[in-house]
Amino acid sequence: VAGKSTGIATAQSGVFSAAYAAPIREFLDLGITAKAINERFDEVSANAFAMDLGLIARPRIDGLTIGASLLNLGTNLIFLNRSEPLPLSIRGGVALRPEDANWGVIGDLVWTRGQSTEAKVGGEYWIWPGHVVVRAGINTADQLGRGVSIGSGFNWSQLALDYAYTPASEIGSSHLVSLTYAFQPHVSR
Repeated sequence: VAGKSTGIATAQSGVFSAAYAAPIREFLDLGITAKAINERFDEVSANAFAMDLGLIARPRIDGLTIGASLLNLGTNLIFLNRSEPLPLSIRGGVALRPEDANWGVIGDLVWTRGQSTEAKVGGEYWIWPGHVVVRAGINTADQLGRGVSIGSGFNWSQLALDYAYTPASEIGSSHLVSLTYAFQPHVSR
């Protein structure tokens, strides 16, 4: 009914992933992630499986990193009798974080199937170098998630906890929390 509330709907999504990355040259790393995805809208849910592939290059310029990735290569989500493809994406980006600096900047271009290409720009500042960071960024997406986001992170040994917040969009604010464990300590290059 146009203009009238007809009830409340809930939506949630979850992803369980396992990743592996390794150097293939002194200046080049390759990574792969396997993902199990669950989407739920009210009482209807769907599952899918996917993988991501990524490449990181470190040219001989202090703190410069160049990356590319292919994301969500996998099965479709099937809600009732309707099949929905995953949002296949290709990303390319550049980051700069000089070796002795407490700051970093990053820029990404993202193409996602069925959407406009978007640009993302952000920065971070390490309040407690190696342990506590604050972040902010802006996204030009024409879908949900457009605008400014803020976040923070906490690292201790091989464990990292990250949080990001994007203020209200058409369906509400977005909160993203990730917990990461590295089986080997991070090696600075």
